[in-house]
Amino acid sequence: MLKKLSDRCIKKIAVLLAAVLCCAFLAGCGEATDENIIGLWESTYSENGKEIKSSIALNAYGEYGKVVMINGEFSAADIGTYKREENTIILYKNGEDSNVEEYEYYMGKLTNNGHKFIKTE
Repeated sequence: MLKKLSDRCIKKIAVLLAAVLCCAFLAGCGEATDENIIGLWESTYSENGKEIKSSIALNAYGEYGKVVMINGEFSAADIGTYKREENTIILYKNGEDSNVEEYEYYMGKLTNNGHKFIKTE
């Protein structure tokens, strides 16, 4: 009887511990911080029969660089500054306040217009 009770207690404790660890992990993943947005972000998707690959590099000094390739050929590039407002990353092209792109950070991904960017470095 004592062994069965002990096994049940251990299983309940293990399940409870796993649930607490999952909650802690998920709470940390959903929030953008300066440390977890810095790096290289990439997205590849198809649109109108063309393969589009976008890469964005965010550095620790609030600067970014972005390159877009269509069907493996260079299409566009821009540089500028960025800032983080909670879970929104705002890119200011050429540092201009009027020329911006917004990305949402959620669960370790950046999203813009339905396109998800994955951190690769």
